[in-house]
Amino acid sequence: MKTRLLIFLTTFSLFLSAQSLSSIREAYRTAVDSKEKAGAFFDDLKSVQQSNGTVLMAYKGAAYMLLAKYEPLTNKKSQIKNGKAWIESYVKNNPDDVEGRFVRLTIQQNLPKIAGYSQNIDEDKEFIKKKLPTVTDSQLKKMLETIK
Repeated sequence: MKTRLLIFLTTFSLFLSAQSLSSIREAYRTAVDSKEKAGAFFDDLKSVQQSNGTVLMAYKGAAYMLLAKYEPLTNKKSQIKNGKAWIESYVKNNPDDVEGRFVRLTIQQNLPKIAGYSQNIDEDKEFIKKKLPTVTDSQLKKMLETIK
């Protein structure tokens, strides 16, 4: 009985995390549309910790970056710095994760050059193009195919 319960809870937990990642991906796609959507995206990721180790770390970094767009000029730099730290921490610890590279690439492509965070664009594009044929998650694959 305990074994069945453990199997059920593990399976249910995996299902919920897959659902959660799916909704985070969708929220990331639309977070650029407004301050409210960017705020809601960040709220979805508030509980993510650096020790989490999942791709949600990169998404939390992206959320900081997206919120920086709506911050007063005096707060933008620290918001961007914080977001960069989250993204870079994830990519450093998971250099072969295509989704983390996707998040970093899309942030770097859309951040103003003056922010000084654009050094990995070519590297990440090539990495994603190389890894694309091996991606089996259909939602992720669709996101990656938008890279030009």
